[in-house]
Amino acid sequence: MKRYGIRVNLEQFLHQLFQVLLVGLTLGMTRTVVPALAETEFGVPAGSFLLLSTFVVAFGVVKGLMNFFAGRLSERVGRRPVLLYGWLLALPIPLLLWWAPGWG
Repeated sequence: MKRYGIRVNLEQFLHQLFQVLLVGLTLGMTRTVVPALAETEFGVPAGSFLLLSTFVVAFGVVKGLMNFFAGRLSERVGRRPVLLYGWLLALPIPLLLWWAPGWG
């Protein structure tokens, strides 16, 4: 019998909450760093709609493709290992953004 509610699933709830926090921090950093780099390195005007829309489209395409492959992989090895390995692979992203030329 499945049990519902936050209290009985507190461990899973906290794990998901932590993941949402990490995604939010990474996207927030990316939204700060990418426009500044685009302006200084590639000459894209500040506040450019093209920059914002390109970022959103690229993020959506990559996330959709990765979700497809991660879903298929999770059917074979389980959801938890896929989530944990995904976060291990994503850990360097904030550091790469931090140490990008002209930042940090």
